[in-house]
Amino acid sequence: MQPKPLNFQQQLMVIFLTMMGRLIEFFLTRTTYVGLNKIPQEGPLLIVSNHASTYDALLIRMIMPRRAYFVGPGDFKLALGGTWVLRNSGVIFTKRGSVDRQSLKQMEAVLNNGEMLGIFPEGGTWEKRIKDVKAGAAYLSATTNAPLLPMAFGGTYQVWYDIFRFQRPRITVRVGDLLPPVELSGDRKTRQDELQQASIDLMWKIYAMLPEADQKRYDEMELQRFSGAIEVEGGETHGDYNELAELLLKPNLLAPLKMNSAEHNAPFTSKLNDFVPVRDMLDAVQTFQTLLAGDFKGYLEYRLDDAKSQAVYRQLDTLAELARSADANARLRLVVEMYLVDETEPHSVNV
Repeated sequence: MQPKPLNFQQQLMVIFLTMMGRLIEFFLTRTTYVGLNKIPQEGPLLIVSNHASTYDALLIRMIMPRRAYFVGPGDFKLALGGTWVLRNSGVIFTKRGSVDRQSLKQMEAVLNNGEMLGIFPEGGTWEKRIKDVKAGAAYLSATTNAPLLPMAFGGTYQVWYDIFRFQRPRITVRVGDLLPPVELSGDRKTRQDELQQASIDLMWKIYAMLPEADQKRYDEMELQRFSGAIEVEGGETHGDYNELAELLLKPNLLAPLKMNSAEHNAPFTSKLNDFVPVRDMLDAVQTFQTLLAGDFKGYLEYRLDDAKSQAVYRQLDTLAELARSADANARLRLVVEMYLVDETEPHSVNV
């Protein structure tokens, strides 16, 4: 299977995206590059980086040679025409949360053909711990014998807010040393564990190149815990909504659901922690349930573990039942909190 070369329209889109990225970079950010001379001119090569914002996709597109390929999200439509833009720039879409063999074959074909492929090992921009990295990049490296080029993007978390406010955020791009292809022992019983550990090791190398503020954000995500409860105004408090609280308090994790539920999500977003009419709370719950059972099926399973995902579904069901059984004039509020525990697991960084 040979990778399809970019057609003329796709080449024009890549040029347009690169030019747009350069303009944003020059006028609206303060961006520093270190180590661009380490980027090989020939493949096969996997270009990998941390992923905290959609802005990272623009950065990696500007850095990669024009002929290089890129992996993008194919499990739901992106806002503001993002899916159309990516499709018309030659991106390989992958359905995250499932075994997408078609896209996997395309990625392997790119690397087996000696080309370059950009991929985010973390799988997406939602807030996550380093050990929650996905095994896809390590798998592709092991099966195609492709080396990896790690990059660290600093200052990109929630960066669009600063860009749109003309605050010219500081962004750093640091290119690391070329890493050899991932090697596996050949034991099928330990294969998945080996791939996961190789992915974690890769992320620690990227972590070591990040600015202190970004490292601190990863450190804090190891310590984060969440609590949630439902209060009936003038009445009872119902606890055990911790996993739903985690979903609602992680901005990047919540953002796609928020954008696709419009005005129906107010109790879960703009009015979070405020008392709202019971009918508004029920509307918000049902909207999220519809999304998670339809266009966003598998969304939570890929981003949270199975236990947390199932807990969110149960908590939404419980909240819906509570809202239905409450007095029509009742007011409810979801009280959520994020806090940090005192200890975390020790880790070592191999640079």
